Amino acid sequence: MTLQPRLVPHDPSLGRSSPLFEYDTATLAEAATSPPLPSILLVCDNLPWKIRVTSSLPNLFVTNYDVLQAIHVSLRTPVVAAEWPLCGTPQDREVILQTFERRVRRLSNEFARAEERTRSVRRVDCLTGMTRLVRIVPSEDPEVFVMEWRWP
Repeated sequence: MTLQPRLVPHDPSLGRSSPLFEYDTATLAEAATSPPLPSILLVCDNLPWKIRVTSSLPNLFVTNYDVLQAIHVSLRTPVVAAEWPLCGTPQDREVILQTFERRVRRLSNEFARAEERTRSVRRVDCLTGMTRLVRIVPSEDPEVFVMEWRWP
């Protein structure tokens, strides 16, 4: 999948621009795998969870949109108490909590910050700041794909 970058005003008063990536609708509708598969499983060394991706349309194949949507929904899912021990060592969990706090502090609205704190750590926090999805590569199992994340 390719992204089409274009510059958009980030802060008109300062005249700065930042890249905005747009997806072509046709690219989103393409099969995410070759050959097309009805479902795939995404795994990542940094996450104890697997992400099951299924076609959003019955009896069809997994599309690029389905993959992006599944990743987004999964990473926005709160970590429940029973899952917390899966998040590595006590030191790993401390780093996850620090990542959570940094994410919450970046929210501009005080009400939104308070609201987010009540919802707990989310799975994205377990990436400890590695929020740039570099690539998704096949594994030895034809239905399992490995996500590789890096720091922005």
